[in-house]
Amino acid sequence: MTAALGPIEALRETRADVGCISPEMRYSLAVLSVSGIQFDYGSWAVLNGLEMQVDSGQVLAISGESGSGKSTLLHILAGLIRPDAGAVELDGARIDDLSERRRAAIRLRRFGFVFQFGDLLPELTIAENVSLPLRLMGRSRKESMNSAKEVLAELGIGELAERGLAEVSGGQMQRAALARALIHDPSVVLADEPTGSLDPDASATVLDALLRAAHDHELAVVLVTHDSTVADRCDRRTLLRGGRLVQQRSRQSQPG
Repeated sequence: MTAALGPIEALRETRADVGCISPEMRYSLAVLSVSGIQFDYGSWAVLNGLEMQVDSGQVLAISGESGSGKSTLLHILAGLIRPDAGAVELDGARIDDLSERRRAAIRLRRFGFVFQFGDLLPELTIAENVSLPLRLMGRSRKESMNSAKEVLAELGIGELAERGLAEVSGGQMQRAALARALIHDPSVVLADEPTGSLDPDASATVLDALLRAAHDHELAVVLVTHDSTVADRCDRRTLLRGGRLVQQRSRQSQPG
């Protein structure tokens, strides 16, 4: 089981397998869906017949108590672990039953990740951190760094490209983490508490950038958050409870 692996470690193992992805899976519009997902820890059903779909250009917020299975769900969506039952589909093609190496190759090409504390590497500059997905895909350093600077500029922090992590604020670091998630034009972004460690102003800035990227680049985004203010701004809200997603609402349908 690969749950202990982070995305960077899992992707390093599969650089040579990127070519196994069909052109249809690389370039068609992204729709991420799960059906009947079951995942058990012993006798405890962490996820119990869970259903979910996220369309291109849509941001789905998932909230829930600690231990409700939010991180487990993200691991399953990313292909880091397999569900005990049910299916995960990307663009209508099932991916959870693929080999570990094929799942990791899809993860490299089609998924971007943003974590609560950024998970940037302290020995690298901001631009070097952002360029990592392209480097793992075999792109040259020059091409990767140029692309990193372009994405950083798009997110309003181009001037930070050559700085180290100790020279930037928490909010700037999270925007750099978002740039890393976007640099390879993924179809899906999985964001685990991306604003959880930020003050309200920095949180709003990072969320603005994520929502704008999702809508402008037609990304399917799954965002886990404990912050109701963040969830309210997403296109859809759900609550993970009893192993299922409940109270699913669109932002437009909420009062006020």
